[in-house]
Amino acid sequence: SGLIKTSIAGASNDAAPAVRAAACRGLGSLVALPQLAQIEQDRVGAVVPQIAEALLKCMLETNQGLRIAASWSLANLCNVFKDRSEPLNADLMGKVMDAL
Repeated sequence: SGLIKTSIAGASNDAAPAVRAAACRGLGSLVALPQLAQIEQDRVGAVVPQIAEALLKCMLETNQGLRIAASWSLANLCNVFKDRSEPLNADLMGKVMDAL
């Protein structure tokens, strides 16, 4: 959880586009880990909207490398939801949709 929060902060706040792109790639790798699928829905619901917001913010940047990294990571995040055995609750889906 600390690594995810650090990556979110890096993707959102660092002045250097290369650092934000690296943080986005890190988030994209972390969300693809099988352990995320095993985390209970309440804990996932607390962090997924933050991840989505950080990635979407980076997708709006002018730096192409940053936009590509953020897009790839967001695709990984969507893929995790596709593979979950139980559906996400409506409140969580609303938060993710608001971030989009």
